[in-house]
Amino acid sequence: MTIDVGQHNPGYPANGADWTEEHWHGLLEQLIAQGIVSWREVTSTMLGSINPSQVGTSIASKKTFQSHFEPRKCWAAVRAWHFMQNGRCADCDTRVDLQADHAIPREFVAGVGLWAWQGFPNILQRDPAAVVGSIKSQLSGMLVQHNYQGIEEALLDSLSRDLYAALMAGKASYEEFANVADRLDNMTLRCRRHNVIRRPSHANGGLTFLTAEAGLMWLLFVHRPSNYAAFHDLCRAYGLTMANIRFEEAWAMARWLQHEGLYDIDPTSKYAHVPMTSPSNSSA
Repeated sequence: MTIDVGQHNPGYPANGADWTEEHWHGLLEQLIAQGIVSWREVTSTMLGSINPSQVGTSIASKKTFQSHFEPRKCWAAVRAWHFMQNGRCADCDTRVDLQADHAIPREFVAGVGLWAWQGFPNILQRDPAAVVGSIKSQLSGMLVQHNYQGIEEALLDSLSRDLYAALMAGKASYEEFANVADRLDNMTLRCRRHNVIRRPSHANGGLTFLTAEAGLMWLLFVHRPSNYAAFHDLCRAYGLTMANIRFEEAWAMARWLQHEGLYDIDPTSKYAHVPMTSPSNSSA
C-alpha cells in the first residue's frame, strides 16, 4: 500500500512496497538495539509462528468433518492430509501463521444452499441431475465473481451433490448449508493474512501487505508520528479499515516508549496527557 506522509524514519522508504529484505533486516536490528525486543523474543515468536496449524482442533474435532468418516477414523485422515501438504500458504508461499482454510468458503456454499432452497420449493418433483447442475453452475458463478481460481472440478461436483442431499434431507438454515463445506478435500493451508483476504466479510483485507497488528506497529516505528491525529491518518491512508479504537490501542506503544525516552510525542497531541488512574481512584 502506497501512503503519502510528511515524516518517516529517513533510513527507510516511506512506502512498504519499496522495502527490500535489507530494510526489514535493518528495522529488526534497530528494534533490538533499542531494547524494544530481544533476539530471543523475536526467535521464539517466529518459532511459534511456524508451528503447524492445529488441525486436530480446527478440523478433526468437528462433527461436520467426522461425518465423512467411520467412527474414530477422522483424525487419521486429517493427519495424512496434513502431512501431504507442502507447509506453505496456498497464496503467498509463506510458512508463517498457517491456518486450515476452506478452498471454497463456507459463506459461498451456504449462500448457494439458501438460493437453491428458495429456488426449488418443489425439489422432490425435480430431476436430481438438473438440480445438481443448477447448484454447480451457481457455485461456479460465485467463484468467478470473487476471482477464485484453481478449484478442481471434482470438488465442485462433490459440494453440489452434498448440497442437493442436504436439501433432500430437509436442511434449510444458513449454518446447515455452510456445514456442507466441511469436507477434507475442501481444505487447504493459508497464512492468517490471506485467510482474511479470502473471506467475503473482509473485502478490504488485502489492502495492506502486513497483518493489521503488524501494520500498526510498522507505521508507528517507521513513520514515527509525533501526535495521535497523524497516526490515525497514517493508518487510514495505509488501508486499515477497522474501528478507531484499534488505533488508540496501538498508540499505547508510543506512550509506553515515551516513558522510557524512546519516542517523542507532541505535547499538544490528543491523549498526550491522559492521567494515570489507579483502580481505587477510578471507582471513587
